[in-house]
Amino acid sequence: MQALMAYTGNNLLDMTFRLTHARAPQLFTGRGRTADFTYTFTITQPPTVQLRVASNAQPHNVTLNLPNVDMTVTPTGGATVALSCPATARGQLRVANGVLSVRELGITLVNVGLLTAVVQQAINTRVLPGIQAALRSVRLPQLNDVMNDDLNPSVREADVVNGDVLRIGARLGSSTSLANATDLPAADRAQLNSGSGTDARLALMASDEAITKLMQEEVGTITRNTNQDLANAAAVRTTFRADRLRLNVVNGAGTATMRVRLSLSAGLNIPFFGWRWASITVPTLVVAVQNSVGAQGTSAFVRVGNISAINVVFNLPGWLGPVGNIIHNAVNGIANAFRGVINGIINGMTFPIPILPNVIPGTDIPAQLSFVANSVGYVGNALRAVVRVRA
Repeated sequence: MQALMAYTGNNLLDMTFRLTHARAPQLFTGRGRTADFTYTFTITQPPTVQLRVASNAQPHNVTLNLPNVDMTVTPTGGATVALSCPATARGQLRVANGVLSVRELGITLVNVGLLTAVVQQAINTRVLPGIQAALRSVRLPQLNDVMNDDLNPSVREADVVNGDVLRIGARLGSSTSLANATDLPAADRAQLNSGSGTDARLALMASDEAITKLMQEEVGTITRNTNQDLANAAAVRTTFRADRLRLNVVNGAGTATMRVRLSLSAGLNIPFFGWRWASITVPTLVVAVQNSVGAQGTSAFVRVGNISAINVVFNLPGWLGPVGNIIHNAVNGIANAFRGVINGIINGMTFPIPILPNVIPGTDIPAQLSFVANSVGYVGNALRAVVRVRA
């Protein structure tokens, strides 16, 4: 499955709300007037986030705790009523049109006390919807922004798993479900809420098929044609093709391969009869390719190295028997030269999957992103990388 999965915890969302509140406090205020009253509100402290797994009884998967909201309501012709109290907002984190946002927010004021009918009307019809709109205006982290744009990921799902881990799923192929994608190991999930609102973590899992897609977009078909005259009046015509560079990860062990095909004709110049040629069937080869994983600067990647030897095996018709060894040796020599061509192209190539921005992903908030030491590696059928976010 061509899938990319991204994960984070409460800390990164706390960081985003805290810094948005500091950078753009106007987003957290509102005012207005009706025929019956005027009103204002200010969310004076940044919300804190608590992720939770949704259920039928409690369908929300996120709670925003507002430590304090200042409000004023002035009935027409009456005195101003000033209120300060905490508030709680419960909603659902969802992906719509590829963007993560919080939907269906319900706002509850805590310990607000008894209110007059006009003040209650102002709060219910203006203040609470205003707070809802303010919270929804905050641009949430878009975890898919650390994915390589060349993969053109289509973000499909957002859910909360394992109590307090936000999971974002993107697919690259035609599959409509991400159910079979390798999940982040429990030890890595625990890291996602082990930091703070200034030092958070996010993680990415890229399936081997997603990496293969990137490989095959970068490395197409490598071809070499050869016409070679040999000893004892023999000759060969060859067309070698190498393609389908791919990665296969099983139980955390990664192997890379390429397909090698050969179109072969062998000929013999027979005295008094001239050249006689035969098309030779050669089985398709799947050749191993060295591979490793690493991280440097802003990217984590799979690197490929040299391919293993190309050993060509084929049968010749009986009339070419007298020059059989000459032909076999020549074709395998050409194969070895073609191996050098392939290695000259692919050896050292890197295929970056996460590419780290210098902002909280999907926002314009400056941040320092770096890979956690020893976190880049194969897990299950995927490449895993854990990222530290400081801001």
